[in-house]
Amino acid sequence: MSRTVTPTMLPSWCCAAVLACLVVLAPCPSAAQPRPPAADKPSAHAAYVDSLKRLAKEAHEAGLYAESAAHCRSLFKETADAVWLYNAGRALHKAEAWADAVAAYREFLARAPAGDGQRAKAGSFLAESERTMKAQAAANAATEAGQRAVAAQGPAAATARAEAIARWHEALQLAPGRIPWLLALARHELDAGQADAAERHAKEAMATVAADSAEGKVAVSIAVAAQRELARQAAAQAEPSEAARRAEEKRREQEALAAQQAADRLRGADEARRAADAQRGAETLRLERAGRDEQARKEKRAAEQLLAAAGTQGVPAPAGRSPRLRWPGWAGLGVGAGVVAGGALALAQANADEGTLLLRVGAGAVNSQSGKIEGISADEADSEAARIEGRYTLGWALCGAGAVAAGLGAWWTWHAAPATAAGIPQRGNAVSAAAIVPAAAIVPAAAIVPAWGGLAVVGWF
Repeated sequence: MSRTVTPTMLPSWCCAAVLACLVVLAPCPSAAQPRPPAADKPSAHAAYVDSLKRLAKEAHEAGLYAESAAHCRSLFKETADAVWLYNAGRALHKAEAWADAVAAYREFLARAPAGDGQRAKAGSFLAESERTMKAQAAANAATEAGQRAVAAQGPAAATARAEAIARWHEALQLAPGRIPWLLALARHELDAGQADAAERHAKEAMATVAADSAEGKVAVSIAVAAQRELARQAAAQAEPSEAARRAEEKRREQEALAAQQAADRLRGADEARRAADAQRGAETLRLERAGRDEQARKEKRAAEQLLAAAGTQGVPAPAGRSPRLRWPGWAGLGVGAGVVAGGALALAQANADEGTLLLRVGAGAVNSQSGKIEGISADEADSEAARIEGRYTLGWALCGAGAVAAGLGAWWTWHAAPATAAGIPQRGNAVSAAAIVPAAAIVPAAAIVPAWGGLAVVGWF
């Protein structure tokens, strides 16, 4: 008898065999494609988060607050829970990283829900951190000012020390009770001579720290030094010390010496200016005299050439003119020569007087103490200079007039007819002309000498 077999009636081992065949015959996927089951990812991430929590706690308990804050930041990235920002802010707060703590608190307040119970605490810690951050900035400025006070001297050191004291007061108002800041303030106050304030702040620090601690020992030493300074100030106020009196006398002597030196410098500058003015005046007179002498030499050479030509050359009288006597020409030559000689004497006298005046008003004749010209006043010097200028003018006028007269005489002599007169040589006779010129000069010279004496009497010379 046959029996029909249905699938439901197949034995279990057959089903297993069929499934095994299907698995073996199925295509094998690539080795790069397999992925872990989805259930493994949350469990691994949870283990990683637990590790970060353990590291943050261990670092916080060990006092490594900055490291603990870094782990809290990582936990916030992994969990997106704002409480880790709050924990990071607390760790940075304890590490006194005020700027980073302020940033963490502000980020927490921005991300935390409105009903979070940590928001009030975060706001309080944020205000404290901001206040402490300002205090720390003031403390840093006070430290820099204290360093400048140590490096500088005199008024600069006093100014830097005063700035340091003001900054320490500002820092302690924002963050009171900080022992290192109290001790730094007391030390600067002691250096600035504020012994009472230094003693008060040192005692305030001693009331907080133990006597055998490093800060307690520093506070005691500052208080003792302040007490010693107060005693010294009290003694100084009761009776001025001899050293203070001597210091005051020395200061007054230095001020008097500085005033005297300033007066001497002003006096020396004034004397140098006067001497320079006198020297410039003398140089100006010398240059003017040299110019006049050069002009006189040129005119003298021209007159000599004119006289030489008159004595050696003969010019015939123009045709159609009547002959004239030559003695007026010789007389003109003599008068011109005499007048030129008088002018030369006047110039020589003026030159000599000018040299004397220059010697009297030169730089060597100035008194270095009074600044005045020795032996002659300024009015006398001006009057004498005017007289010398007048002599120069008269001398040059005489020389010019004599030259003109001599030129006219030469012209007359050259153009005269060959008529003769008593004692007058013929035209062209150089020997006779050379003999008659000195003779003709005797008459005007005899008239010039008395005139010269008269002018000397009335004060022209």
